[in-house]
Amino acid sequence: MIRIYAASINQPIHSEQYQQMLSYISEDQRLRMGKFRFESDKKRMLYGSVMSRYFVGEKMEKPGETVEFELNSFGKPYVKETPLIQFNVSHSGEWVVCAVGDHEIGVDIEQIKPIDTKIAQKFFTQTEYQTITFTQEEARLKAFYRLWTMKESYIKYIGQGLSIQLDSFEIVKVKDGFSVIGAEQEISVWQGEVLDGYMLSLCHTVGEPYLGIQVLDIGKLICEKSVLPLDTPA
Repeated sequence: MIRIYAASINQPIHSEQYQQMLSYISEDQRLRMGKFRFESDKKRMLYGSVMSRYFVGEKMEKPGETVEFELNSFGKPYVKETPLIQFNVSHSGEWVVCAVGDHEIGVDIEQIKPIDTKIAQKFFTQTEYQTITFTQEEARLKAFYRLWTMKESYIKYIGQGLSIQLDSFEIVKVKDGFSVIGAEQEISVWQGEVLDGYMLSLCHTVGEPYLGIQVLDIGKLICEKSVLPLDTPA
């Protein structure tokens, strides 16, 4: 089963909560955080690290700070102790999201900003580019981000990073959502505009249930072990 958790870096947080969160992650992660110039970048990394540790630890029924992670040869993190728990983190703008499931997953979130959608001709397949071009102008921007996040989520799913070209596979509409032409196995892609002004996509193994997205009070998550659910889960 897959659940996506989301936290806003704009949510007020007490200094005590921030320090508690810092103590929750590894020394190496704290050193990497220190190299960022902007506080917003530090928070994105911190929140992603805290969420992945907390919810992976929850599934393993052990303290999150004791969970050990490794990186594959392309830099994608995975749980060292077991291949049965998978997770993936993404961030954009104010939101940091973490997807946790029982099989390989990939998640991508992007803030919807004005952009020249013609760049899709450079990165997408011809069919995908035509899909965007033939979309009505007022909906074209969202169509671009819909495809962009789905393609990014697939790249994160297979865990091979920039070694995979965006036009080497194609996202297609199927009966129950979207799928990937060119994938080695049957894969499903879910997407939606579940956070206002953002597009989010989740790539996962066909048949694994998706339980929706849950918005967190991240300070309370660590300090008080409580989570505030979204009013209307997607």
